[in-house]
Amino acid sequence: MRTDRNASTTTTSTRAPSGMRFMLLVALPLMGLYVIVVQMHILGAVSFDSSAADDIINIPQVETSASSQPKAPPPSITETVTKCTSEQLDIIQKQLPPDECIKSKGQPWTQKCSFTYATKCPEAIWLDNHYKMKHNINRQTSNDQHEPFVGIFIGCNKGMDAVAAMRMGSSNPIFDKSVWKDAITKNGTIQLSHSVCNQDKTAQFEIQQEYDGSNANAMLHCVEAMPGTAAALKEAAHALTWDEKGFIVTHAAMSKSDGSVLFPSASGVGVENQGIGNCVKNPAACVNVTMHSLDTFVQKYVPGDATINYLSVDVEGFDMDVLVGGLNHALPRIEYLEFEYNWMGSWAKQHLRDLVDLLDDRGLTCYWPGYDGYIWRITGCWLDFYDIHMWSNVACVNRNMVNVKSMAEEMEDLFQKTLLKGEDVIMNSRMSPK
Repeated sequence: MRTDRNASTTTTSTRAPSGMRFMLLVALPLMGLYVIVVQMHILGAVSFDSSAADDIINIPQVETSASSQPKAPPPSITETVTKCTSEQLDIIQKQLPPDECIKSKGQPWTQKCSFTYATKCPEAIWLDNHYKMKHNINRQTSNDQHEPFVGIFIGCNKGMDAVAAMRMGSSNPIFDKSVWKDAITKNGTIQLSHSVCNQDKTAQFEIQQEYDGSNANAMLHCVEAMPGTAAALKEAAHALTWDEKGFIVTHAAMSKSDGSVLFPSASGVGVENQGIGNCVKNPAACVNVTMHSLDTFVQKYVPGDATINYLSVDVEGFDMDVLVGGLNHALPRIEYLEFEYNWMGSWAKQHLRDLVDLLDDRGLTCYWPGYDGYIWRITGCWLDFYDIHMWSNVACVNRNMVNVKSMAEEMEDLFQKTLLKGEDVIMNSRMSPK
């Protein structure tokens, strides 16, 4: 707002495979985290629990023709995540107790659940550390040697998180949240809707102002479906000439397919709790908005086979639809992902475990991201009460991409340190580290 332990088992779930798989162990577990394997897929590959198939969306077939495949590292060498031990699962369940989640299951809007308390406004210190390292490297090289940065924020809302990400990815101090707030509010004359996490007031990425280490190859797509908010975002970006510097605002909706969809037409700038669902009951108050699948958007707007360094999805209950729409061309290219889990929209009939398994199949390890350095791995550490739909945030890192290897290791290390805290960390309404 988007790794683990001492176990040595290499199986990541008990779901039935969609095709035969052969694995050859070629290295012992590294720090108890991952095992290097050689893996050969005989049949193509999205795996789901068939008993839940009726409650999920239809998963499009992954394209397999050579022309449709994005360039990527050799797929035959992957890293798998070790399963949590029973002892580790016991600790997680004590730190993220299920009691309040179960009690408030019928009233999810009350947000009384341990993994909601934990992830409501996460502090992704692993992201800051990763881009601090890249910023220091950029300081020692010329601008034309800097690696490109590509960010995509779907459900861009007020744009604060997108601006913060562009600042990190570009190492360019002109991308400043206070400057952005003045522009989008027209120096305070326009009132922004309430923000749960007050992103406009939180600290932003530090850049040494005396050094021009900005990355001219940085690009961030700020995608917003709400008409009024999208117009304000575009106007602000143009007024600051950020649209000429890679900060690109697109008025569009995103889902698992292309077409158009109704969105509320008359709402304030930056409303956070309205979307497709509001138009079911009151279509007269809505307008048609162009809709893309994530794959279509990436093919149209992201050049060549460029890595997607940062993908954020926050679409009020339709996050899984968006990610499933990116199976062919987007997901294989993602380094880091954040998305919302929810009780609204399509999430109501979908299952977080199915999405976590789908992302795991593509090398993404997912966590509950907390604050003060607390973080809990979901991949390989599933607890059944996570299937209680509550608003929360999930962060995933691609363990197979070399450029974010250190980030993946830091997230796993933080998870291990969180476990060592034991019952000193309990996320509920009575006890919290913050």
